[in-house]
Amino acid sequence: MPDGSVLFELRLTPHGVVTPLPFDGDDRACAALASRFGHHEAAGLIALAATPLPPAVHASVSFWRDVAADLLHALCQIPESETFVQSSIVAPDPSKLAQWTLDVPPMQGAEYLTPPLLNAVWQRMLAWADAQIRTAGSLAAFLQAEAPQWSRVGRVTLHLAENRNDSEFPFAFMATYAAGLSRGGKLQRLPLGQALKEYAGAQRKADLIRLLSPLQAAARRSALIADLIETGDIFHPLVWSPQEAYAFLREIPLYEESGLLAQLPNWWRKRARPRVSVTLDSKRQSSLGKDAVLSFDMRLALGEQQLTPEEARALLEGGNGLVLLRGEWVEVDSDKLREALDHWKQVEAQASTGGISFTEGMRMLAGASADLREAVPADESASWARVQAGEGLREILASLRQPAGMPGTPPEGLHGTLRHYQ
Repeated sequence: MPDGSVLFELRLTPHGVVTPLPFDGDDRACAALASRFGHHEAAGLIALAATPLPPAVHASVSFWRDVAADLLHALCQIPESETFVQSSIVAPDPSKLAQWTLDVPPMQGAEYLTPPLLNAVWQRMLAWADAQIRTAGSLAAFLQAEAPQWSRVGRVTLHLAENRNDSEFPFAFMATYAAGLSRGGKLQRLPLGQALKEYAGAQRKADLIRLLSPLQAAARRSALIADLIETGDIFHPLVWSPQEAYAFLREIPLYEESGLLAQLPNWWRKRARPRVSVTLDSKRQSSLGKDAVLSFDMRLALGEQQLTPEEARALLEGGNGLVLLRGEWVEVDSDKLREALDHWKQVEAQASTGGISFTEGMRMLAGASADLREAVPADESASWARVQAGEGLREILASLRQPAGMPGTPPEGLHGTLRHYQ
């Protein structure tokens, strides 16, 4: 197909139904859109608004995309828990329908387009969406399945980013709301303060209350959010200290439960922490029995990097929160870190006299105490200490899991050949 040709075009039938014209292109996005129209007119129209438009489409496609986007935008203004939305949505007012009729581009069937016909198309989309929402169980489930990007529209997002130019206040906070999607499918975020102007100017008090209701829900459980709302700071960008940022980050699950979205630095999701790293190894033995003795090595580490004594001392003597360590922000709880360190120092002292038996080592690797007397909480153990096998011990344990590769001596008196699993 030559450059500049149109791959996808829509028409309006004399009966007022929107359908695609046949096309012979091999564009997958266009083929997918045509397939959706084959299922249902409304499914195709909502697919137009839910996905970025292919590069070569007719103006008719952009027109009907805007009509469908109007419905999706209306859906995003009602609570996501709703299962019956048809009665909650107000149809486009006559002036909007009239403007759409005036804005229609040249297309097949344009002569049939009238405000009542446009309203009928819009109502068919709404009826189809209502049925799909009831099947999915909620508006949120419907949006996630049919229009994932739109699931963020009409919702407040709390942003935290690094502000590397300020050592005293190295974090920046901002609240935004998603006003809609661009024609390219990109989320259009605006500062939350803009919502006050937009909704107040259009006399949309109910929409503003709906937008801010997750913030109010979070404020009932969070003193931090309550203070931001009371002072009005929630509507303005802020700079934060590490302590302020840490207080915010620790409450993220609470905010998300309240219906807020959060956009955070990638390192917070990974939760880097300095931990007590214990390595058990085989002391260069080629095989191990239950009475074999393992070597024991303990150090304070960040990932695979051993910390210097100065770094370790600074962490243990500091407070709790975010600490910039070797160029990255890490979470530190000095009390829990010291508690883990004290515990493993006791184990190290015991190991220095009699060593660690193979049986004790296997218990430690499994997350239990060496003598099985103490219960070790799995989450705390994983958070502030880890036990791992050294290279030699890993090789021996791997051979134990695959005994076929280990040399063996047949028992005396055996006349025959053992199979590989024997």
